[in-house]
Amino acid sequence: MLPVLRVVIPMPGFGRIHSLSDTAYGHPGNSQFPSILPLLIFICQNRPKGLFLTYMSKAAKTRQFIIETAAPIFNQKGVAGTAISDIMEATRLAKGGLYGNFSSKEEMVLDVFDYIAEQEKNRLRALTAQASTATGKFEAIFSYYARFPLNREIAGGCPMLNFGVEADDTNPDLKEKVNELIGYFQHRIRLLVQFGKDNGEFKKDWDEERFAILMFTMLEGAIFVTNITNNNRQMLIVLDFLRKEIKHHSK
Repeated sequence: MLPVLRVVIPMPGFGRIHSLSDTAYGHPGNSQFPSILPLLIFICQNRPKGLFLTYMSKAAKTRQFIIETAAPIFNQKGVAGTAISDIMEATRLAKGGLYGNFSSKEEMVLDVFDYIAEQEKNRLRALTAQASTATGKFEAIFSYYARFPLNREIAGGCPMLNFGVEADDTNPDLKEKVNELIGYFQHRIRLLVQFGKDNGEFKKDWDEERFAILMFTMLEGAIFVTNITNNNRQMLIVLDFLRKEIKHHSK
């Protein structure tokens, strides 16, 4: 089985590699090779800065397919509530096909969370890239959450809440990954406050550490209540409070 050639490029503002095309490639002795080789040479010689080539085997593509298919299932049903048969049904793979790519369900869960975490990070980066000021970046985030739960990007809601509840004491590896994602979000909030201080939007005495914890925990709590009530009234109240907090510390 021939490997697969993927042409990928970093996407500014998202911090993630996106595939531009997938195509089989030939090798010496293969009838495809003469027609494909000039194209590969042209790409290598004329690629823009930052463009590079990488190879993904069929096994790697299958593994990624399983991860992407399993992600919303684990997030919606939970780790304990998701059976291997659920993944088999969604992927249409036999049990051997799953365990040929993952040594255990636990390994699959960790890779699924890594995939979801990267999506969440990319989403936050994309939101904050919409504005040039710190205030504008915060407003982009608030506008996104104001539409919650209508704008759920993945079935089941916030993965930090969903995976975190199950990972508290039963799965230390997953708990560590959830903790890392929480730390990432709070760090990004701190950076936004510091950015606003540096460009003269916010007062220098604003405690960015305190606000990062406040904003993150309030949003997560509002997400939880919104999911239960299927009503975003509490979320809107939280966002109004956060906007007033930002205004209070603005120059």
